Amino acid sequence: MENIEFMPGGILIYSLSQKKIVKINSKALEIFGFESFKEFNENQGEEFEGLAASAEDLNRLRNSLTCFVESNTKNFSCIFTRIKTKNGTAVFIEDFWELVNDSDLGSLFYIFVVPLNKRVLDTYFDPITGLYTRNHFSDTLEQQRFNYLTEKSGKQRYIISFNIVRFKLFNTAFGIEGGNRCLKKIAESFREIFQCEMIARFSGDRFVIFYEEDDVVTKIQLAHERVLSLYENFYLWLEAGVYRYDGKVPVITACDFAKIACDAIHLNKEHFYCLYTERLRNELELKKYVQDNIDKAIRNGYIEIFYQPILRTLSGRLCGMEALARWNDPSHGFMPADIFIPALEESQTCYKLDAYVVEQISKSLSIRIDKGLPVVPVSLNFSIRDFELSHVSLLKILNENILKYGLSCEYIKIELSETSAIEDEKKVTGRN
Repeated sequence: MENIEFMPGGILIYSLSQKKIVKINSKALEIFGFESFKEFNENQGEEFEGLAASAEDLNRLRNSLTCFVESNTKNFSCIFTRIKTKNGTAVFIEDFWELVNDSDLGSLFYIFVVPLNKRVLDTYFDPITGLYTRNHFSDTLEQQRFNYLTEKSGKQRYIISFNIVRFKLFNTAFGIEGGNRCLKKIAESFREIFQCEMIARFSGDRFVIFYEEDDVVTKIQLAHERVLSLYENFYLWLEAGVYRYDGKVPVITACDFAKIACDAIHLNKEHFYCLYTERLRNELELKKYVQDNIDKAIRNGYIEIFYQPILRTLSGRLCGMEALARWNDPSHGFMPADIFIPALEESQTCYKLDAYVVEQISKSLSIRIDKGLPVVPVSLNFSIRDFELSHVSLLKILNENILKYGLSCEYIKIELSETSAIEDEKKVTGRN
């Protein structure tokens, strides 16, 4: 063993065979608050038991040690954790480990410890809530991935992505300080309900929790109810996406999957959590494809118009037609309207489809009239979302096409899609 007293910073030497620190320099003793190695040795316990500030910190140290050994590498490994000083104070430190083979003592870890100042701490802990930051959460959990891949306990683990619904409105109403107080309350609720350390604020109103118990739905329900009851004069609630985590994908990818499940929830206080599945992922990828390719679909003629006859009940005679848009895509095949219209409504681009359908109907009617063929009125559905857009006027587009193709107004009838009309009844009727 080298003489470590004159090495810069705090140095400890850990024996893999003895499962304890076998040597420590004076700087490291100072960090831990001990006056001698004898005193330190009496308190360290086996495998860091007496040195870690909490059970979570102890598990992190032991798991990191196991991963480092089993990875069969001698490169430096960096670990962030908390240690417990002689007087019981928790101190945040960053550890740098290197594995060295000693001819007399076998495998040794040289551990360089550095206490962290506030500037560095802010990169690990969110300054508003005190929870983990995104990077610290993913880095810490990533160090344990190897254990999850190799263990055979069958234990369920979950990554939960939370979104606070209406938080932006809350921030506008109560200001940044009020918003920060709200974030602190919600963070404290997460700590109290989930009783775990792996809780992070990723950004804004996005929180992520790593949870290792089977009552995950119960805990989400409790958190949801807690947030609902935070304020009497302003309703906030949670949306939660849940991903079962087995270590097979990188942590940050697992967090993205949980977020995908969270984003699949549509502002519904009764259905506030969603479990990630491959089917859900495929559906959301298809939705994104629709939103990204509507212009291309219109330009290349992928949108096809079909006409459904409307018959009089008594006489059975044809009295009208209903125009139905379908998307025949070269990559995804034939897509019905209930696939692509909700996606376009969500991205506020359904007006592009409606404008295209209006022109195709107007053109078709004009051709039949010019050829002396019989025509009947054609009905088409508009999304009420189109009327919420300040930069779009579908009525103007409709009038322009009627004039362009020389049609009578009676030949085109407009209906509002049932789902959007029901959801926005107040906007349709003008009632508050």
